[in-house]
Amino acid sequence: MGWIFGTAQGPLVRRDPPADVERRMYALATVLEHTSFVVQGEAPVPGRGRAAVQLPVRLVQRGREYLVPITAVRGPEGRWFIEQIGVEAITAQTPAVR
Repeated sequence: MGWIFGTAQGPLVRRDPPADVERRMYALATVLEHTSFVVQGEAPVPGRGRAAVQLPVRLVQRGREYLVPITAVRGPEGRWFIEQIGVEAITAQTPAVR
């Protein structure tokens, strides 16, 4: 997962210590565990041009649906990385998407 997550400068595994990356990716994988998902579109991130896109993802977890915002950025050599995931959509104590 450390090769999928990153910034416009490149993947996370090239920036942070391996132990930190492993710990964060394990925590993130635990929160994002799901039975299915659907990417529901793509929109530019205001002020960032074509370098970043917002992806609303409908995620099904334990029979409940959540709309999770994901920001992807273009990195070196045109490769895309996940820069941010709005895990609050899952972890907040609010009702899931219907």
